[in-house]
Amino acid sequence: MRNFLRNLLSCLILVSLSLAACTAQPEKSSTPTRAMPTSTVQPAASATAPAPTDTLTPTALPAPETFKYKQACITVDKQLPPGFSSHGGLILYDASMKHPVLLDLSSKKESILIESQHAVSVSPDGKWMAYIKDGNELNLALKNFSTKTTLNVSLGTNQDQGLRNWANNEQIIINVDIDQSPSSTILLNPFTKSSINIPSSFPDQMLENGSGTRLAPAAIDPSTNYAVYPAMQGDTFGLELFNRSTNQQIAFFPSSLASVSVAAPQWNQDGTKFIFNSSPLVDKDESKEGTDELHLGGIDGSVQQLTRLSDQVTDYDLGNLAWSPNDRYVAFVVYDMSVNKLMFLDMVNKEILDVCIDAGQGYFQDFVWSPDGTQLVINSSDSVQKILIDLPSLQAGVLSPKAEGYVRGWVLLP
Repeated sequence: MRNFLRNLLSCLILVSLSLAACTAQPEKSSTPTRAMPTSTVQPAASATAPAPTDTLTPTALPAPETFKYKQACITVDKQLPPGFSSHGGLILYDASMKHPVLLDLSSKKESILIESQHAVSVSPDGKWMAYIKDGNELNLALKNFSTKTTLNVSLGTNQDQGLRNWANNEQIIINVDIDQSPSSTILLNPFTKSSINIPSSFPDQMLENGSGTRLAPAAIDPSTNYAVYPAMQGDTFGLELFNRSTNQQIAFFPSSLASVSVAAPQWNQDGTKFIFNSSPLVDKDESKEGTDELHLGGIDGSVQQLTRLSDQVTDYDLGNLAWSPNDRYVAFVVYDMSVNKLMFLDMVNKEILDVCIDAGQGYFQDFVWSPDGTQLVINSSDSVQKILIDLPSLQAGVLSPKAEGYVRGWVLLP
């Protein structure tokens, strides 16, 4: 069962990082607040993958300074509770999974946005929705719902490109030659049309699932100066921290479960810390492993264990880490033998909040935070049930939009 859950988690990670292209015509605006780009973004200069340096001394995981476990049970109503206030709009798909739909959370009205084939991406602050338009030339289209502004940036004639996600509120990660391994990655600022190349590989970087031809994905911090990724040093799995600006390896965090558990570390918004799941070895010959726990890494190479969930749960895995935009909370899922449970790290009060919400017979697919970091939408595995949670009031209810696809982003509305 434990191996099954790890494999399931790996699949979810791969799905979440899959690339797509969208086709649509953007809405025109008569009052744009930014100048419309007219020229093609020039390809960034090619980057050479950094050469491996001497083996790093593994960073010892210190004695845990763990957060306090606290039950804060939330009752999920069959609909949003009376007086439940939520603002903005959710970007989700219709039942065909082809057409992005905007759900206005105030009016509950739904409207099809674009004739798209695949995913869109929303900036962390909720101001911009981005997608790629097909044609003789690929174009990156952006829309601001609050100001009714649209932007278009040409990506050139190379059709083998895909929108990955926003690195921060100003830059977007574009994968180029996505059918190749490793593919090239460009960091594009659509407002200034400037771009830089991100190396396609890093020292000691592992292959996905420990085999095959594709490298395990690296998580780039919002400042774009640092990368953290699953790595191997000798026969030891782990997570490696790399400084892109100085071309230096900073730290290596050993783990017996790196090929699965640390495959998706999550950075906070200022790019100084990252959350990751690790199960450190408890003896030198690797014959015994510890339990999965969440750790906080820093760009200085420091690390702190935050949880000791083995006191509450047995035979479990952790996954689906999602840091809130205000850096207050980290949502995550505990996969145990019987059910998947939702929990939060409260980074201010240093608490593990068990909200007593589980996925029943399914599992939680992923999370979408509100731009202010106080509310969260949960996608279930069947894509139909969507739970909206308000953390300050500890209230929750089920959203029942006509569009039954997954929620992909939360945008600000006028």
